[in-house]
Amino acid sequence: AATGSEANPEAVISNPETREKCVIVGPPILTPQIAILDPELHTTIPQSTTADGAVDIVSHVLDCYLSGDCDCSVQDRIAEGIINIVLEWGPIAYNDGSNLRARQELLYASTLAISDLTLAGRAGTWLMHNIEHAVSAHYDIPHGLGMAIVMPRVMCYLKPHIIERLAQLGERCFGAGGCDPSDQADETINRFVDWLGRLDRDLTLGDVGIDNSRFASMADDIIRNDGDGSVYRSVIDLGKKKIIEILESCLV
Repeated sequence: AATGSEANPEAVISNPETREKCVIVGPPILTPQIAILDPELHTTIPQSTTADGAVDIVSHVLDCYLSGDCDCSVQDRIAEGIINIVLEWGPIAYNDGSNLRARQELLYASTLAISDLTLAGRAGTWLMHNIEHAVSAHYDIPHGLGMAIVMPRVMCYLKPHIIERLAQLGERCFGAGGCDPSDQADETINRFVDWLGRLDRDLTLGDVGIDNSRFASMADDIIRNDGDGSVYRSVIDLGKKKIIEILESCLV
């Protein structure tokens, strides 16, 4: 329960020789015709993989939720519902892998999270994913683990540009109250990090043995593979320097 590839026409291709990951989208060839979801097959998934999968599910709705069109009320509610399901049942599955209800909830949430139903009309960019792909392409860590490190740092970095989105997310998914949107956005990020801690995923790049020696190369990869060759265009334009700043923030 993570990639949702059973319900979308997407895949990630890794090249270990060049330390690159690239996303391909290939309908109709890669579009599944039917998906059979059996949570009983998930009860023996290792605890660490369960945690990484739960994080990945959240990331699939969060990336475009924060960077895409804000005038998508139906998609907002679908995304928030999926996030709430994972917030509730992710730690339960993590602590008790045999809990069939928890496995069922995560599995269905995973299938819907990165499907056309949830993302229809949203647009947006996959900045958090693209940054993590560079990290795990260079260091071969699990994608969900990398997303746990990258997501809160990107949220902090982009906060001045997505305050209202973070505040809405906090109110609807994390119980973040208050009248000041900036404070509410901060509380959202803090509560998200607290949730990651329940999965033992409140980590830094240093915690998984990664230093800054390849940050410049990673930034080049992100701009070349996922940007326009000169910058990465998201809610703001990110040149090499800004991407390196985000990566540096992942060390602390």
